[in-house]
Amino acid sequence: MYPSAFTVRGRNAALSFAVLAGLWAGSFTPPAHGAGYRFLLPTIDAKAGDSVRITVRGEYEESAQGFSFAARFPAADLTIEEVHATDTILEAINTDFLEAKILTAQGILIVGALVDAEPPFDGNLIPNIGMPLALFHIDAKVSSGASGNLRIRMENGLGEPEIDNLYSVNNQAKPVTELGEAVIRLPGAGGAGAMFSRGDFNFDNEIDISDPIAILQYVFFGGASPRCILSADANDDEKVDISDPIFILTYLFNDGRDPPPPSMEGGSDPTPGSLDCAHPLERP
Repeated sequence: MYPSAFTVRGRNAALSFAVLAGLWAGSFTPPAHGAGYRFLLPTIDAKAGDSVRITVRGEYEESAQGFSFAARFPAADLTIEEVHATDTILEAINTDFLEAKILTAQGILIVGALVDAEPPFDGNLIPNIGMPLALFHIDAKVSSGASGNLRIRMENGLGEPEIDNLYSVNNQAKPVTELGEAVIRLPGAGGAGAMFSRGDFNFDNEIDISDPIAILQYVFFGGASPRCILSADANDDEKVDISDPIFILTYLFNDGRDPPPPSMEGGSDPTPGSLDCAHPLERP
């Protein structure tokens, strides 16, 4: 048996990950466009020894019958204590089945949910309302000796049977559009070697119109500071000024060149200079 921490509403706990794995076994056509199906994971700040909550949100094109989520976590530095749906859409719609398997020795977390798993079947679904909804929380404890960035990375093919990241829609598997990660930023992770994505000012794992707007608000109108100022230096000239939102807009809408590394996968600055994540920029 897997060690697990789980919440189940209803009687049929045997309707487990085998059902979700079976959904994946069928053929499917990966989505080839825009919105897609995603699990959105946050970047949060914490200290060694802290208890943290990572809220996983869902973004999906159609209302879903359920999902499976699989990820690796740094078990040496992070203890996952509970996975639950308190104050989420799953609790609101009275989901029949929610289970988490925490495989500490392998550093693997698997979560599965089925909304309408038991009779009487009434067509209940996880609704698509045009914006991301909180699906579940991961409550964890950071070890007292942890340092740097701790990452919970989504990965397919974990566990036994193997579980992939997907949604179930109309009895069909919808694989997630991209495999993201949650980041727990600890003190000492902010200077040289800090992890960021150039141009992703608001750390939402996308470069879009919201990033140049946020940079303009930060530089000229007293807007919120980024988690790492290097993310705002879109053109890697060791300054944050009007040229950076212009660079991003040109990239997005006029076939401009890609932002210099690190890319959307994240990484440390390959061209270290006068800026670093530990020191916010002084506004002009």
